[in-house]
Amino acid sequence: MQRIFKFALVFVAMFGAGAAYAGAGGTEFDTIYQQLTDWTEGTLGRIIALGMIITGLGWGVVRQSIMAVVVGVAGGLALANAPTVIDNILGGVLF
Repeated sequence: MQRIFKFALVFVAMFGAGAAYAGAGGTEFDTIYQQLTDWTEGTLGRIIALGMIITGLGWGVVRQSIMAVVVGVAGGLALANAPTVIDNILGGVLF
């Protein structure tokens, strides 16, 4: 778990400064952003989210713990809502 946290911290440190200007940038990457958003909100995103939930259920049975299911559901929800959250944060929309 600490390795994931360290990786996330390094990732944010490397790319965090560029993210401050992401809302006011050009349109060079609009097509790939739209493609990734379509994948996440479309059938592919639903398949991945369902896979996360099913994997969590499987690990929950193996470990005899509900926490693996919670992690799977949380991952699926995060994937399904990620484009909306990113648009609201970087677009400056509060509601």
